[in-house]
Order: sequence, then C-alpha cells, then structure tokens
Amino acid sequence: MSGKYAIVIDTDVVRGATNNAKNRIFRDILLSFLETEHLLAISTPLWAEWFKQRDNPAGQWEYYISLYSYRWLTEMKSRKRVRRYDLDHTLEGRILSGIPRERTGEVKKDMHLVLTALAADKRIISNDQRERRDLQKAGRKFELLCDLVWPPLEQVCAWLREGAPQKDVFLVC
Repeated sequence: MSGKYAIVIDTDVVRGATNNAKNRIFRDILLSFLETEHLLAISTPLWAEWFKQRDNPAGQWEYYISLYSYRWLTEMKSRKRVRRYDLDHTLEGRILSGIPRERTGEVKKDMHLVLTALAADKRIISNDQRERRDLQKAGRKFELLCDLVWPPLEQVCAWLREGAPQKDVFLVC
C-alpha cells in the first residue's frame, strides 16, 4: 500500500500540540499530517482518552486533547480522513506475555494504542519511548509487534511527507 495510511496518534501528541513555542514539534506533526493524504486511525478507547476530562492549574477541567488539536481533528473529520477501528482484545494476552511483570500495568494502560495500530496500518506517532521499548521486548514472543512502524518524534514530519514508509529503522523490532 502506498499513498495514504491510517496512522494512530497518541494522546501525548494531541495534548502537546498548543500555541506554546516549546510544543512546536507537536503542532508541526499535526500540520504535516493535514498536508498529506494520511488518515487518522482511531478507536473508541483512544477517542475516550483524547476527550477524558482533567483538571488544569486554574482548578477548571479540560480535555486531554488541546484546543489546537481539537480544531485539527475537526478539519480532519470535515475532510473525511478519520477512520474508526474495532480492537481485537484477544491479542492483549499475547502482547503482555512478552512484557516484564513490573511493566505490564503501564503497557496495559496504553494497550488500546497498540491494538488500534494493529487493526489499522501498523503506524504509531507517539513520544512514549518507554512504551516502544516495552513493545520491542514483547516482539521477541509476539512477532506481529515487530511490524509496527514508530518513528522518532523529530523525524515524523519528514516521514509523513515521504508517504509514511515502512523503514527498517522505524520498526519497533
């Protein structure tokens, strides 16, 4: 497949994309995504995480998704570039079997990210390098994880513009 892929974007990216200068990389990723033909891969649990309420420093609640990202999502929806996926929860046990026991709770918390990517085109944009390392270890027992493409954040914009290819250096394992 070439041209466009359904790609998962983690909550850390949509939370970080604000008008704050220090978060420019997250905004640039969303802009690059919008400039390409790629689709946003989303599942019910990932959507719920994006729109989960949290308290802010002013004592008010807000969603995990930033206002900037919400506007981006609205544009993606208007272009019909959001694709929903059902998750295969039967894979969860196989994935967790390769994770060190002390890390299973953290990995399980973000399992929807991995399952969404496996249901879509096996591509993830996330800043969570610890999760990536955990999946790399799990890939020794469950090879399907080794097909996941997870580029470093600093290279995501160029990777998207190149068509989000499956480069060996970006594979989880």
